[in-house]
Amino acid sequence: DEKGVRLEIGRGMSAVRGDETLLLRALSNLLDNAIRHTPRGGSVRLEETVEPESVCVRVSDSGPGVAEGDRERIFWR
Repeated sequence: DEKGVRLEIGRGMSAVRGDETLLLRALSNLLDNAIRHTPRGGSVRLEETVEPESVCVRVSDSGPGVAEGDRERIFWR
């Protein structure tokens, strides 16, 4: 609300097994980054795809995206 960005969450999120601290940190970092780079009035969407042995979580936003030259670098530690 403070940033003027709408958060959309897909259909109910599944329960997953894993390290709660690391999962929360990963989701928090992804959502924080998406909100930070989305202009006022934009939206951030969190959705999942359930596979037989895994759950894929996707965070997308209506921001400008990552410059092509930076796409590999953003995953470096």
